[in-house]
Amino acid sequence: MAESPASSLTQSSSGPVRSEPSRASASGAPYQKDKQKRRGKCQAKNPPKAQRDRDANKTIDTWHPDSRYTSGQRPKVETIVPDPAVIIGPETRERQDLYLSEWARLRQPWLQRCRDPHTQQKPLTVALWRRILGLSSSGHWKGGTPQNPHEEELKQATELVQSSFARYAPNMPPFSTSPPPIPGLQEAKEFMRELTLINFRYQLLHVDELVDTSRPQASSILTHAELSVALTNHRRSRIMLIENMFEGCTDLFTLTSLTSNFGFAADRWSDRVGPLLSFWRLMSSWPGTKADIWDRGKDPNLPQMVGPGEEWERVIVRFYVQTHFNAVGYAPVLPRKI
Repeated sequence: MAESPASSLTQSSSGPVRSEPSRASASGAPYQKDKQKRRGKCQAKNPPKAQRDRDANKTIDTWHPDSRYTSGQRPKVETIVPDPAVIIGPETRERQDLYLSEWARLRQPWLQRCRDPHTQQKPLTVALWRRILGLSSSGHWKGGTPQNPHEEELKQATELVQSSFARYAPNMPPFSTSPPPIPGLQEAKEFMRELTLINFRYQLLHVDELVDTSRPQASSILTHAELSVALTNHRRSRIMLIENMFEGCTDLFTLTSLTSNFGFAADRWSDRVGPLLSFWRLMSSWPGTKADIWDRGKDPNLPQMVGPGEEWERVIVRFYVQTHFNAVGYAPVLPRKI
């Protein structure tokens, strides 16, 4: 997949400034996510995306020549924690409240499970997340041999919940005998924002492992030990770039703040330009055609250039969502703001 690096600038060190954001290639269909009907105040639980991210996934070219998947081969969407769309997607308020309250109960043991290096927890499909969050309503697996995919999914969901509580919250029963409390509106928003940031960070690290062209390679001049050291140092440098996007937080499953927008998702340009530069540096070794203002990240005056900076910001976010789609087969989860 290796291609040319960022294209050189032709008009200035900052590149041309456009009045309109770039759009998806006309040669391919834009990415369409299944729409869910929502009623009343359902959406109030889901905090808004940053302005730069609101239409980013709509710019994805589903027929991009660098995509690893054809339309019939794309894998199912998987996330390490539930996508907020899973929780706010159902039409009924009751189902939304059920999913939200179940996540509030499962949250701590699940995040501990994800942190445990011995568990090596993998992302789950949307269908399995729905099953997990709906167990108190549908009933959990009672034992025996599954007779069909539906029962196999129920068994898997039950075992994941049971093992998470048994190992990481042993003083709590895995299934509540009474309806758990429903989080208030502000807490619900904080949960939704946290889910997007955890998923975004996890997916970013995963895609970088798939497409990074700067990773040291085996060669005749490197011993096995030297290659091992080089790979370890390289991976650490990549992780540090991602940590810098989140104010140096080293735990993939912990946010610096649950109640404020920070780092990559900060409100003010002056607060997020540093994290955005780390994002840009990480993706500079990714293959793919980059916009002619890509190298605006090299301009030392960028922190003072709000308008051109935000235009550049949209460009790098759209490069990310297209690359994620090309490498993984579906659109990424993007951060939301409190």
